[in-house]
Order: sequence, then C-alpha cells, then structure tokens
Amino acid sequence: MVLRVQKIPQQVIQNDYIYIERVSNKQLFLNLENFLLKKPKYQKNKQNKLDQRFQMHTILKKIKKLDQFSEQFNFFIQKRSKQKQTLAGGIFSLTICIVSMCYLGYLLFLYFGNRLLPKITTQTYISTSYQELKTNVNMFGFSLMLPGGITLDQLQQKTGKQYITFLLQHSVYQQNQMVRTQIPIYNCQDPMFLGLLCIDLQNQSDSIKTLFQNPTDLSQSFYHLTVSPCQGLSNCATPQEIYDLIFQDSVAFIIKIKINQFNYITQQFEETYKFDYLQFDDSLSIQVQYVLRQSKNIINQGLIFQNTDTIYNVQNFQRITTYFISISH
Repeated sequence: MVLRVQKIPQQVIQNDYIYIERVSNKQLFLNLENFLLKKPKYQKNKQNKLDQRFQMHTILKKIKKLDQFSEQFNFFIQKRSKQKQTLAGGIFSLTICIVSMCYLGYLLFLYFGNRLLPKITTQTYISTSYQELKTNVNMFGFSLMLPGGITLDQLQQKTGKQYITFLLQHSVYQQNQMVRTQIPIYNCQDPMFLGLLCIDLQNQSDSIKTLFQNPTDLSQSFYHLTVSPCQGLSNCATPQEIYDLIFQDSVAFIIKIKINQFNYITQQFEETYKFDYLQFDDSLSIQVQYVLRQSKNIINQGLIFQNTDTIYNVQNFQRITTYFISISH
C-alpha cells in the first residue's frame, strides 16, 4: 500500500490540510506506463514535421538521380568520378520520359488501330528515258454497248449474223520499221469485265505482254485495235443491218481500263476502273489513241523500322482522237 499526494487547489492549501488517497500497486503501474508512453503535444508535432521533411528529402533525392543531363567531375581520389545532379535536371528528365511514353502509347494506339498513315510519294513526270509497262489479261476490256443491256456476242448468237469484226495486233515501231503480231481475243471471264472482249495473253511471249517507249530512238510498242463492219464472211449481216445497228444514238463503243489507287484506310493498293465511250459517225473515220499514264509510288511505312516499297501502277490514261473526213469529188 502506498500513499499518493493529490494536487490540491490553492484555496484548499490555505486551509492547512491536504487529501491523502490510497492507491493499489496495479493502479500505480498503470499510471506510470501511461506517463512514460504519453508524449507532450509539442513533441508529436515536431516529430511529424521531421518525418515529412525526411520523406520530402528522399523524394527529391530520387528525382535528382533521374537527371540525365548532369556533368561529371573528378576529385582525382581513387579514380572515382561524381555527377553534379540537380533537381531541375531530374524534373526535366522525368518530364521527357513521361511525354515520350505517352507519345509512344499514342503511336501504338494509331498503329494497331490502322490509323497511322504511311508516307507515299508519287512521281508523275515526262520521262526522257526508256519506260516499259507489263500488261496482263484483265487489264483492258472493250465491246459495243447495245440497247436493252445485251452484249454484241448475245446479239450475234441470237441472230446468227456477224455485225462487227475486231482485229487486235501488237505493233512495234523500231528503226523506221513496223512489225505487227496478231493477238486473239476472247470473251472476258473476269466478273469485272463480263460482257466485254479481252486480250488473250495466256500463251504469248513476254515481248507481246510488254509495252515500251524509248524517246532516244523514238521506238515504241502498242496494241492496235481495228473495229470495222463485217465483210467477206458467209454469216455477215447486210450493210443496211450493220448501219441500222451501229449508228443508233444509244449504241457506242466502250473501253474499260483497270487502274490502281492507294487506299489510306486499308493501306493497300486497290483496283478501280475507268470507262470511255465512243460513238460512230457514218461520214467520219475515227482514230483514237489511249495513252496510259504510269506512276512510280514510293511507300515508306513502319512504326520503328521503316520499310520502303517502290510500285509502278497505271494511274490514268489520256485519250487522243483524230477524225478523218472522206471527200468525194
């Protein structure tokens, strides 16, 4: 059993007596423990400020270590070099890293979303050097466009008469000489050329499949198509029947040429087609020349490593028409 002196108010002390309270051992130890664990309020605030400063110092130290623009200096002591890292350099380096990662993520989003367009350079110019163009079966189609949507072949099979004859030749002009090779034609099997006639290049040599132009010696090759009324065959229609057919307002000669254009969405070359129409005149002979325009396309694409492809395509054509008038005396 111990005695505990309790703090007495001033007015009570003046009366010359105090209170004495009995306290058990257990209560004494509990009071002592609370006293030792309890810190003054000002010590808590001071400790919190020290902890905050330490954490801030640690963060700033880590940011300084990110400084990629620091300069090295050497004290010549044990061959050790130090770097003068600054807080401004660390913040600047951290900003560059964050911006770079955001931009890389944005590029990846565009690339995998097929929104990152490749760089395409198309050169169109008048060349003074040798040029050639490889043709294929499904590049040209031609025929007569008749009323009612029927084809010339359907009309001739229906009537059993031949109205128009087509003569196709591969012509080569070289050294002031013209060499012509006849090429067969057939009904196109390609769905995009149904109802038209195509050039049969299946069993032809590479020289027949190639069109070239050499401005140096003025040599060139081209396809020459002659369209004329049927003559000399046993099943030819009469001249009047031919006249009534081909000189109608709704009848025209049609030619279809395949060209290629780049699709920026699919990032591939896609085939498209252009048409040209020509009507006949009984008082005129017409010579039409179609000049194909070949483009050189340079494609640079790739997110990190750039791939460069050079592709030659028929981009367009130009029509040149010459009229001949027969004058009878």
